[in-house]
Amino acid sequence: MDDRARVMAQIDGRKIRLTLDPDLGMNTLPVSDRANSATTDDLARDPRVVTRFGAITRGVRHRFRSFQLGEKKLGPTEFLVLENISEGMLGASFFQHNVVLFDFPDGRFLFSPSEPRVFQPNLGLHFDETHQGFTSVQENRAPAAARQAK
Repeated sequence: MDDRARVMAQIDGRKIRLTLDPDLGMNTLPVSDRANSATTDDLARDPRVVTRFGAITRGVRHRFRSFQLGEKKLGPTEFLVLENISEGMLGASFFQHNVVLFDFPDGRFLFSPSEPRVFQPNLGLHFDETHQGFTSVQENRAPAAARQAK
């Protein structure tokens, strides 16, 4: 795992670096990525999807024949193959079927297949999510009657 939470994988034998994003509902792959081994005809037969990642993005749901993460062969795996995205990502469709450990200091990503445990699409673990609080102080003046008494 690199410092941007990306791991090396292979889709149908083609290498790709995927970002780990458990907050994303499905695995995604740019239609233009070299790891996309699907032909135009394959994609034309797949179910069409429309997603919203800040903007509306069109694509298809495609099942690739093989998916390998590190040394572990995971078999056929579905990805949303989308237009207008810049990188592939592993989403909740991967994380809900695996127990996962992120070892950020040592750059390791460990996982073990398990029974599905999480059924909602939003796991609340988005890596680049930040919250910033804003505070303001306002002086309260005395009521009008108290000001007139002075």
